[in-house]
Amino acid sequence: MDNVLRASKSEKGVIVHESGDGESRREYITIRGAISWPIFGENVPGYYLILGEEYVRHFQGQEQRGKLYLLSEFAAPDIRMSLDIFFSRIVNDAARLMCNTFYAIKESKGEDCDGYGTALQQFAYGKRTSINIEQPPLVDTPDIGMHYIKSWAERGLLSLPKESLVHNQLRAWEPENIKPALLSFAAVNALRFVICGLEVNVPTITSSDWRKKIRKGTWRSA
Repeated sequence: MDNVLRASKSEKGVIVHESGDGESRREYITIRGAISWPIFGENVPGYYLILGEEYVRHFQGQEQRGKLYLLSEFAAPDIRMSLDIFFSRIVNDAARLMCNTFYAIKESKGEDCDGYGTALQQFAYGKRTSINIEQPPLVDTPDIGMHYIKSWAERGLLSLPKESLVHNQLRAWEPENIKPALLSFAAVNALRFVICGLEVNVPTITSSDWRKKIRKGTWRSA
């Protein structure tokens, strides 16, 4: 994971990270995060990650996805970590990396994490940071999510450091029953949230220059 010194956004909406000595930089078309909430009833600590899809300049007729880089992750050491400390880590990384969108379960049907999304948004607001919590696409079909993860990996589009928890959990992933296994594989769970989000809501670049939105031609053709 890179040591980001500065994050900024270009006029066309590309997010730029400058790392290391300030001369190393990478451009992202989007940066998105995901959260696996702590579940006290199951003694499962919280976890989150933030990923950036590298910006690829497309030519006419060419469609290509950028490589997905792990920018940050954090696993709570145990279930006793307070939500305020967990939320503070998320908010700080979100501001530092310019990540405004996080995928997380918003409707848990009575489970321990009911209301966590709203609580995090209120916490972020108190820190003068805006965080958008979105329900993960295809959340009830984890087999599809795992298929997408495999597809991104096979195409060489996943850059996960070997020392990262998400990399190690993905290597150890061999469950017979996917859905209950995701409870203990919190990092894999968060990874599928982001990748499903990128598959369903494909990032695009739209110019902020109003001149490019004007119809071509003279005033007579308007």
